[in-house]
Amino acid sequence: MFGQEVFLLVMRWAHALAALLWIGGALFYALVIRPAQRHANVNDGASLGQSIAFEFRSWVLLSIGILVVTGAVLTLNRLTSPLTDLPYLLILGTKISLALIMFVLVRTQRRSQPVSTRLPRENIGRPKKLRPAMSAKIKSLVPRSNMILGLGLTVFLLADILRDLVEKSLRGG
Repeated sequence: MFGQEVFLLVMRWAHALAALLWIGGALFYALVIRPAQRHANVNDGASLGQSIAFEFRSWVLLSIGILVVTGAVLTLNRLTSPLTDLPYLLILGTKISLALIMFVLVRTQRRSQPVSTRLPRENIGRPKKLRPAMSAKIKSLVPRSNMILGLGLTVFLLADILRDLVEKSLRGG
């Protein structure tokens, strides 16, 4: 039994570190880098921001891989526990759904890369007049990076609620 407990501890630790890397990095970008770009030289700030986004994307993709693998292991472990009840399952389902939306948003996001190497994007199969207008409206409401960050913070909150439910079950309450 000791080996299984250590394995699950490592899975929880890796899951938490991957989430911390992704959401912590996104918070740092939103709260520190983006404001610093506004104060920097316009050309330098934009270039630096794109370079940072390009580098950070590989860490986000690594985090997603770790989150999927460790999340699957931890979910299967929890689903086989007698302490798992309906409220836990509903919150877990919501957490997983929000995480999947985050993964899709990242995978469908235009790959950030330095301006000098970026190629123009084609609007294949869509009317040229509608796509930019709809895209601009959506982006002006909530930028994709802010949406991902908000979802990530919500997933963190749901994880804490799940932990509290388990602790309450263990106490018999």
